[in-house]
Amino acid sequence: MWRGSRRGKPAAVKRSPKLSKSKFAHRRKKIRILLTALLVTSLICTVMGISWLSFSNFLSVREISIKENVEVKTVAIESLILEVTETPKWYIFSRQNILSFPQEEVESVLLSTFPKIDNVSIKRKILKRKIEIVIEERQTYALWCQENGECYRLDSNGFAFERVFGIQGRVIFKGGLGESRENVMRVSVSPEYFANASVLIDDLRSIGLETSVFSFEGSDAIILLESGLEIKVALDKDLKAMVFNLEAVIEELNLQEIQYIDMRFEKRVYYKENSVSVPE
Repeated sequence: MWRGSRRGKPAAVKRSPKLSKSKFAHRRKKIRILLTALLVTSLICTVMGISWLSFSNFLSVREISIKENVEVKTVAIESLILEVTETPKWYIFSRQNILSFPQEEVESVLLSTFPKIDNVSIKRKILKRKIEIVIEERQTYALWCQENGECYRLDSNGFAFERVFGIQGRVIFKGGLGESRENVMRVSVSPEYFANASVLIDDLRSIGLETSVFSFEGSDAIILLESGLEIKVALDKDLKAMVFNLEAVIEELNLQEIQYIDMRFEKRVYYKENSVSVPE
């Protein structure tokens, strides 16, 4: 009988675990690269699609309506809006379509460019593809003048919004800026006391005293009336009580002989007559 081979079956070849893992990692890397490429391509296509839609005619603004402006010209407003919207956002999205119209930016630019404009209201009518802009312009309440005679219009809040030539028929304010300024535009005059000053001017008018010049001096003020009489007041005191006391004082005095009345002290009134200060 033949003897069986002592060698037995040939041993199986074992694959290296490192080699198997390397192939698996390489395959996963290729899949990740493919998925990333697909994702980037999809993102680019989406962005390009949105960009195309933003420039399409059926989304473009068809009409811009500007209302209530009087001194600020419509053509100037339209030109500024075109300047703001003509450059696409990130150079790929149109800002002249009804959905992406930069409402807040247009409001901000209009207010910063035209000091005459006090408020801007913008509404979008999407179905009509229409932009409605309502302008509220500042109204001149008084003037503020420098020592060199240069004057500016003030609104009811004391905001200087326009240089003016000719001051006839307006109350003139002086001082109240705290320091010398070359450019007074867009500056609020005495923001702490301007509201008190406005009320005081109205109260003086109610007792027959018309203000010509109102000069701020810190928390005090010197009021020059149209009659030529000066009244000194403390703006941080009770001005209603001051006007009440002033009305009682002027009933007892011949104002034509008085140079000024000092109402800055709560319990005393001083006036100057014939170069003499007399307590009342």
